Amino acid sequence: MFSVIIPLYNKVAFIESAINSVLQQDYKDFEIIVINDGSTDGGVELVSKKFGNNIKLINQINSGVSAARNAGIANSKFPWVAFLDADDYWASTYLSSLNKFIKDNSQINIIGSSYGSRLEDLECPLEINCFPIENYFKKAIKYTYFFTSATAIRRDFFFKNSGFDPKIKLGEDLDVWFRAILYYGKAFYIPHRLVFYNQNDLNAATKQKYLLSETLIYKIHKKDYFPWQSAYSNEDIKDFKKFKIKWTYFTLYPLFRSKENFDDLSLFIRSLSNKYFLVRLFYLLPKTFINAFVKSGFLSHHLRNYMKFCFRFIYK
Repeated sequence: MFSVIIPLYNKVAFIESAINSVLQQDYKDFEIIVINDGSTDGGVELVSKKFGNNIKLINQINSGVSAARNAGIANSKFPWVAFLDADDYWASTYLSSLNKFIKDNSQINIIGSSYGSRLEDLECPLEINCFPIENYFKKAIKYTYFFTSATAIRRDFFFKNSGFDPKIKLGEDLDVWFRAILYYGKAFYIPHRLVFYNQNDLNAATKQKYLLSETLIYKIHKKDYFPWQSAYSNEDIKDFKKFKIKWTYFTLYPLFRSKENFDDLSLFIRSLSNKYFLVRLFYLLPKTFINAFVKSGFLSHHLRNYMKFCFRFIYK
């Protein structure tokens, strides 16, 4: 039923727990595919020694997480693909919960669950529910529904659409979820914390600096971002085009941490819609001021809350 895709790059401290969380699932119809993306910390040797024939191990030169996930998908055999990062893990009921709703509802093509960053956040509820997210792009600016380790998608999506984009270093997962929802028209969500998200990895993507051209922010505004003729409905396209402007304003500010982005960001911001002035106003300030502002964790936290307030209550 599920092909579980786990990219591995220098996560020796975490990978055993991640794989064990899959093997301990109370639903057993799955395969585990670990893609070694050029690890050098002994993680591959640990995986081979401890798990042997319980996993399918694929080795590649270091090419990034997107290439690793694509390699896993290409070597998968089940109709559903579930993703798990090497430093996260699942509650024992995760796959059985997904399976329950997938079996009961043929309209489900992409499904996710809630997640937590503390062990005590994990849930194993006796009764579990799932709801469809209608008009996703009208709601997504308010709620972050999908997280890679807590998302599964039909494998055939990747036969008809491109996979994870190796050119993107920030937002490569959201790129797939956005395009999948445009393609399928709706998503489904389990509002129970069935996944543990490990925030202790110092190499987490959100803590790095990226060029604008390496992000989904840059890609999402291209005219050929999606084969629009294959979208589920014209209404979804309209909602998405409004959403991408709000989402861009909401997620753009961390790129000001790198002064290398200043020229590109100036041009990019000029190209954005003049709507949402109370948010846009921040980006019209001097770039050196924005750079200093976003480098402060305290100020960035309050900026994020300010933007949330604007998009949830003013620019609904």
